[in-house]
Amino acid sequence: MRIAAWAAAVVATIGLGVAAHPATAQQSGEEKEAASQPKEAKKNPFTGQPEAVQEGRKLYLKYNCYGCHGTMGGGGMGPSLIDAEWRYGAEDARVFETIQGGRPNGMPSFAMLTDEETWQIIAYIRSLYKGDPSKVVW
Repeated sequence: MRIAAWAAAVVATIGLGVAAHPATAQQSGEEKEAASQPKEAKKNPFTGQPEAVQEGRKLYLKYNCYGCHGTMGGGGMGPSLIDAEWRYGAEDARVFETIQGGRPNGMPSFAMLTDEETWQIIAYIRSLYKGDPSKVVW
């Protein structure tokens, strides 16, 4: 009886995961191609879009990014997000990986964010940049 209950729980959990993300099962050819690109090739689709920057700011506040990086990204317990110094790389793909996967010794993973939400946060962070324009890699 325990095995049957365990199996039912596993099936229910897997079923909920599929139900929570039905769009992944119905990706278009372009979406599949974009998803299969190496991470280094990915660029933020929301760069420079004011609406996305505003949504990114809301998410930055909602997920307490300011707790470590400061309200305006100037740093604190975590590194500054408004200069050209990026420990794991400033390219869009590297920042995306850092947010989604976290980094050792400090940055937690925010894997609960959708790709869209992650890109919006990055769009907001980019809007705060105060460094040398010649060092922009996004």
